[in-house]
Amino acid sequence: MTYGVVAAVVAGGGYALWRIFRGGDGAPAATSPRPASAVGEAGKSADLVKTARASFEAGDFELAARQFQGAQRPLDAARAWRRAGNWSKAADLFEEQKDYASAAACQEKLGNRAEQQRLLEAAGEWSGAAQLAESSGNPGRAAELWIKAGDRARAAQLLDKAGDVRAAARMRAEWAQGQGQWREAAVFWVRAGELELALPNLAKAGDALGQAQVLVQLGRLAEAAEQFAAAGRDQDAAEHFEKAGQYRKAAMQFQRLGERERAIHCLQLDGDRAAVVKLRMAMQQFDEALRVALSVPTPMVSFFTLPTICSTKAS
Repeated sequence: MTYGVVAAVVAGGGYALWRIFRGGDGAPAATSPRPASAVGEAGKSADLVKTARASFEAGDFELAARQFQGAQRPLDAARAWRRAGNWSKAADLFEEQKDYASAAACQEKLGNRAEQQRLLEAAGEWSGAAQLAESSGNPGRAAELWIKAGDRARAAQLLDKAGDVRAAARMRAEWAQGQGQWREAAVFWVRAGELELALPNLAKAGDALGQAQVLVQLGRLAEAAEQFAAAGRDQDAAEHFEKAGQYRKAAMQFQRLGERERAIHCLQLDGDRAAVVKLRMAMQQFDEALRVALSVPTPMVSFFTLPTICSTKAS
């Protein structure tokens, strides 16, 4: 074999090499012929499309639709069925091809509102779907679709009508918060029963009194008292400090208000009898100051306080 190849090369040169690489007999390499059936089918399909288009242009839409279907052209068939007024077949074909908007339009012609809404939702046409849900007496679903359409105000109105006041308030709160309307957002969060969500909005609005009132509802009395104080509501601050058990802070607030007896009461609850003595002396209630001083268990307090009381009382 090797000798034959070498001899062929020497004798025939390029021709011999050509024979070797082309199979040895000089014939061109055979290519796989396209099956006659495939060629026939392609030609038949092209003919059907051409015929269908001719039928369509001639106004025979039903025939065109059948021909397009035979040529495996479902969208063209759907359009032809639509022109023929066969909304049911057109709708089915449009939906199969995921042309949901066209399918919805066909269902509208058929009066199938539920199917029309479903297909509009599939097409992402939220406003149209919401209008259908609303007109069909389904406010809850309509509200969901209006939210998707970006119309929260209309969604909230529908929820109000449906009696879902909290959901409507929550929706309005989210909208107001997104617009930077902090105080309005807080009001709606409170109506929605979401007190914790109202607090940061009130803080952003600089509404210390509003924060205090919400904190009272949450039972966070010490924090509420701080906010009452920040809002200049000393009476409320004092009373809430007292309710929260922060008696020293309550006493300071009551002193500012001139309510010394209540301040003394808070100091007593705090166990600060030395502070009670000083306040009694400031009020010139020396006998009472002396009585309290004598009850102070710390000797050093009595040692320094008693002479001061006695000398003040004598003068």
